[in-house]
Amino acid sequence: MPVPSIELIWGIIAILAVLTILSVSIIVGVINHSRKIKESESKFRMLFNRVNDALIVFDKAEKIINVNDSTSRLLGYSQKELLKLSLKDIIIKDKWLQLHEGFERIF
Repeated sequence: MPVPSIELIWGIIAILAVLTILSVSIIVGVINHSRKIKESESKFRMLFNRVNDALIVFDKAEKIINVNDSTSRLLGYSQKELLKLSLKDIIIKDKWLQLHEGFERIF
């Protein structure tokens, strides 16, 4: 079996070094990106909860997926309770059909 040349060994070492540096760079980039996302999420939460108006985030099925503190105070439910409800559960019945039709047009 032939012995690899020193140039081949150094070439493999160089390639492995470059791959290691690239891997570390990617990992550092992911960590920095994750940190920025967490900071952005924290800022969003702070602003979302400090607004005096009721804010409700819901999905296409009109299930509530997020509410702010003002919504909880206004409706008299905890945030945990509201996350188990849909918009239909909290909207005045005679306004529901009109609101629902508007959502249908939007979605």
